[in-house]
Amino acid sequence: MEAYPLQPGSPQSSARPISPQCSFQYQPTPSHHPPPPSHFTTPDSTPNDSQPPPSEPTTQLTTLAPLTPWTPPTSFPRPLAIIGAGDLGRRIASVFTAAGHTVHLRDPSPRALTSALTYISTHKSEYEKYILLPRAPGPCHAFNDLTSAVSNAWLAIETVPEQLALKVDVMGELDEKTPRDCILASNSSSFKTSFMVEKVCRERRPLVCNMHFTMPPRIRAVELMTNGETYLEVLSFLTWVLDDCGMMPVTARKEEGTGLVRSHCLNTVN
Repeated sequence: MEAYPLQPGSPQSSARPISPQCSFQYQPTPSHHPPPPSHFTTPDSTPNDSQPPPSEPTTQLTTLAPLTPWTPPTSFPRPLAIIGAGDLGRRIASVFTAAGHTVHLRDPSPRALTSALTYISTHKSEYEKYILLPRAPGPCHAFNDLTSAVSNAWLAIETVPEQLALKVDVMGELDEKTPRDCILASNSSSFKTSFMVEKVCRERRPLVCNMHFTMPPRIRAVELMTNGETYLEVLSFLTWVLDDCGMMPVTARKEEGTGLVRSHCLNTVN
């Protein structure tokens, strides 16, 4: 498996700040969107009757507009949502709050949320030292209700237990409850996101990817991987965001196997 760091993009593109306190600016790459599926009707296209009907239920497809073209979020500060306040969920929240982002942390367990908020507040310095340009940390808000946590999110990361059926359900719920331009990411180290999109509508799938945090702050590597349909702009944008947060992102060129980059390297050594 090949891995490479994606660059922020073309200097001719319009710049967009990701955080209100961040002096860096993301430069979107030129568009690499595939054409919309032939059964979509857009202002510039008509359905192609020669193509087979979509495999998803018709009601799901006709009630949602196509996502092409996608552009990075321009309205800030929109929150990002982390689903699961366990050991990795709280660490991921710490990564983003240290960089000035507003984080919504959702877990059905009040005890887990309380423990996570305590961790975030007491470990700030361990994450802030990796931010290249110091800035005020962002807030982290706790939620029991999923809808409230993700209703205006630009990014939602699931960190629920490594049970495929559970992840499929969570990704389906996120597809229903998040804004149309929200990126859906999985922190799974065992399952490809192509395994998780069964309940995600077809239009959303180009915004779905793996985003595997190893164990910050001690290990800052973050592995990004396509689901086979993910827009290149999405991976490039997330690479820029993670770099600004003091992480060390790498991107798998292909969706290949499970375990992502680090596990493949370890398996090769062993």
